[in-house]
Amino acid sequence: MFDKDFFQRLSFQQICEFICTGDFLYPENVDEGTLTQRAERYKREQGEALRSALERMYDAGRRGMGENEKEKFIEDLGDEIFSIDWKAERLSFEAGFVAGLWVGGSLGRIV
Repeated sequence: MFDKDFFQRLSFQQICEFICTGDFLYPENVDEGTLTQRAERYKREQGEALRSALERMYDAGRRGMGENEKEKFIEDLGDEIFSIDWKAERLSFEAGFVAGLWVGGSLGRIV
């Protein structure tokens, strides 16, 4: 492991996760694909999550719910939707980080 280049051991996702949260992102949790591929996948996932949430809300409204059940239901829907937003936020941060490195590297060669 230590005989590998730094960027062979860590991905930009892992570096950005550490900068954003101070926590580790283990290799098995790194999303596969380029920034563009992941953005498209997250966009699809967001649409699916919103549609699923709307269908579940419609079904819940038809059958009626108690207050406690309603609160748990709202919390679950929120968690599902916010997890997709969290992924998109991390992806945006990673894109900015990579762009910043690229621009900084380019400027360093010009000066």
